[in-house]
Amino acid sequence: GLTGGRVPIYPGIGKLFYFAYFVPIIVAAVAARSWNPFALGRRRRRVVYLGVSLVAVTAIFAGILILHPLSAPTADGRLHVDFLDVGQGDSAFITFPDGKTMLIDGGGRIDFAKDPSATENRVPDRTTIGESVVSEFLWEQGIWRIDYLVATHSDSDHFQGLIDAARNFSIGEFWTSRTVMESAAFGSIAQLAEARKFAVRPIKQGDTFETGGCWIEVLWPPAGAAAALSDNDTSLILRIVYKNRRFLFSGDAEMAAESGVLEFASDLRVDVVKVPHHGSRTSSGEEFVKASMPQYAVFSVGRRSPFGHPHREVVSRWVSAGATPLLTGRRGTVSFVSDGVSLWFTSFKSEPAITRDLPP
Repeated sequence: GLTGGRVPIYPGIGKLFYFAYFVPIIVAAVAARSWNPFALGRRRRRVVYLGVSLVAVTAIFAGILILHPLSAPTADGRLHVDFLDVGQGDSAFITFPDGKTMLIDGGGRIDFAKDPSATENRVPDRTTIGESVVSEFLWEQGIWRIDYLVATHSDSDHFQGLIDAARNFSIGEFWTSRTVMESAAFGSIAQLAEARKFAVRPIKQGDTFETGGCWIEVLWPPAGAAAALSDNDTSLILRIVYKNRRFLFSGDAEMAAESGVLEFASDLRVDVVKVPHHGSRTSSGEEFVKASMPQYAVFSVGRRSPFGHPHREVVSRWVSAGATPLLTGRRGTVSFVSDGVSLWFTSFKSEPAITRDLPP
């Protein structure tokens, strides 16, 4: 409520604000120690002026820290894509060249209950992934607003963290498919959208959006997605194009969805692909891999996946197609930066040998 709040952290040189805040406090403490309240005349007036000045300066710095008007990073004309290490789940944070932001999925802990309503009123006994990983990462970057919050589908290891993000940040729009909007999981987001006044936008195959010189293309699912498709195969598949560089985000899509994308997109080539369904053998079909031809294949997966993800033959398939495999469970957050021509890659933990990312 009104007694507490969450604020982003000033990154980089902005961290100096925290030190500057204590300067007038320390000066006030020193002045108070030598203050003679019985002094008269000019000396007394100087002390009053000094006290008022210190209070004013402290209030200014406190306002800068609490209201954080300068915390958000400035637009640098480059596309930034961070694949977060959320364990067995998915989450990618995109900063567009104009400074606008997008969060695709928010990670979460796997819900093994078959009936989603069975855990509807349960309060977790430990901090959620969306709170302790995704939100913390964004605050550390100085982020307080997410312009586009995107749910690829309703599985808890993708969707759960988005609920935390919707609570912790100012949201512009929430994007998802009609299938997710018809699921039980959508209720929490719908309530937050009504309470916090952000729009819910259903998107479908063929939709395109432009921001900061980047094109966001929706490749799947179509408006009338077949009821026979699994939840995974109704995952949103997005491609972000910035000049000569392309990124593919594929949720938990399996081979039926991959086939549908291949029929829709005449040219599926990308530079970076978020590998479908954490590298499960139910996805990454031969034709899909060959059609996308990425330079990097990012596997968003836990270091010790309860499902054995990524399956070794799937990793080998991407390697055979010329892609460098990058596992978030081994490297931590995997980050890309592009000016639309060049592409730079870093990871939280350096693992130079490709074989290090092959599963045992």
